[in-house]
Formats: sequence, structure tokens, C-alpha cells
Amino acid sequence: MSEALDQAASLAATHWVAFVEESGVAANLNLRDRVTIFARQFHPEMLRRLPVLWNAPDEVALLAIVEGIERSGLETRRMIELQLRIKLPYPTPDSST
Repeated sequence: MSEALDQAASLAATHWVAFVEESGVAANLNLRDRVTIFARQFHPEMLRRLPVLWNAPDEVALLAIVEGIERSGLETRRMIELQLRIKLPYPTPDSST
């Protein structure tokens, strides 16, 4: 499962960059709302590419998505945690926050 979660986070990072650059979602919309919109669009693609996650709890999908957003470098871990009101379970190796 951890390999699939890592793959999902990498996929989410790539898709987040495209979403930010191409979606037309207002940059002034708060991060929580942008993540909600992104997650609704990305989740089916994640499951299509990684069917092993099909029965995973929603929390696993959220973790993959927010980890991917952090990996994208477009949002800091601290901003993600503050805006989504969550505490990520562990820092990524290259996380500076």
C-alpha cells in the first residue's frame, strides 16, 4: 500500500501543477476550496491508474492528494495543514516546513 500511496502522491503532484496552471480556478480562492475541487476531479483518475487504492479509506486518498500538493512545491506543508485544518502524519524527506 505504501508504494501505491507514493505513486498516488507523485501523480497528484503532477496533476496539481496542471490544475493550478490550466483549470481557471481562481488563485484567490482559499486552498481548502481549491483542494476540494481538485480532489473531485483527481480521485477517479487516481483510482483508474492505481486500482489497488479502490477500497482504501477516503483518508488515504486525502493523504495522497495533500502529499502530492506538497511535493509539487506550489504549497508549503504548513499552509496545507493550516488551510485544511489537518496535521499530516509525517514530514516528507525534502520538506522544509
